[in-house]
Amino acid sequence: MWGVHTFLRAVVSKRIAGLGACLISLFSAWYFARRTNRCLLIDWRNSMYLADASENLFDLLFENRSSIADVPIVTGHQVSTFPFEAPFYPAGWNQQNIHVIPERYMRNDILDAAYPEIQSSRALQYDLAHRGDDVEAPTVVFHHGLRDGPTDKDRSFSRFPPRDVVEEFVEHLIETAAVSNLVEDFAAEHFGQRRVVGLHVRHGNGELSTIDGRLGNEPEDLLDHCEAALDQLKQVNSLPFSLFLCTDSIDVQEYFRERLSNVITFPKSLPARGEGAMHTGKPKADLAVIALAEMLLLSRCDALIHTDSQFTFFPLFKTRFSWSGSLDHLMHNNG
Repeated sequence: MWGVHTFLRAVVSKRIAGLGACLISLFSAWYFARRTNRCLLIDWRNSMYLADASENLFDLLFENRSSIADVPIVTGHQVSTFPFEAPFYPAGWNQQNIHVIPERYMRNDILDAAYPEIQSSRALQYDLAHRGDDVEAPTVVFHHGLRDGPTDKDRSFSRFPPRDVVEEFVEHLIETAAVSNLVEDFAAEHFGQRRVVGLHVRHGNGELSTIDGRLGNEPEDLLDHCEAALDQLKQVNSLPFSLFLCTDSIDVQEYFRERLSNVITFPKSLPARGEGAMHTGKPKADLAVIALAEMLLLSRCDALIHTDSQFTFFPLFKTRFSWSGSLDHLMHNNG
């Protein structure tokens, strides 16, 4: 049992980003909490998806209310009344009220500049999350996107803990009935007994045009490599399949609909050309529900072709595909 003093030792997962980034950061916080005998507070308020900044995005999407794989959790409005103990780590949170959340819709570089006292490098936070050590501070705050390393250069999941640990975390995230019903209804109508290949294309839709080395710089090459990956899959298994396409780009969606007759897409409103990611712009709670539904549907596919986006974290560890391939790696290895 968790004693009073032990229970006050806490790790806080704060993330203002797309759902994939939130889930990866949450996993890192959960992993740290489990190894250091702390409780886990999931603070997804001020979400890009929700108009009401006081609402907690986690509670909109998941049913877990007491624990995730034996790690006690606190969510919802209880986060704002939790009896935190000082000092905090990183130390900047000692000056910044733990409940004051930086403004929504800020890019990371602007966020770092606006709130320097609460920033620590991604490398330090990643090492803390994954190396197995603890700190003396009773309250630890994780607020970076802890993908797989201190930089964006290595964007695979190769440096994550053993797969069975990540799978345990993912399996104990129970989606709400609203999400589950959406997934079941769509799968019954469009998947059925047929073979389905999932294709996730994180295009950027203009968001990534200024970032070196990201797929948004090479949309034509990206589409070529999508087709090359499909051809490679056909060589591995010649059985016919339908293609479940998840993307943030209307150009990508139209491209495949024009060329293939068996494309399945989840009904959603894509942003106009060049307007950026799905989760930017005006908050829309239904986009978060759709994002999780698409992740769950991708996990039901027989095979998966994907860009190395944080969006694929959930489906990649939710199931074991008969075949999977990374478009980023195909592009870099063949380009």
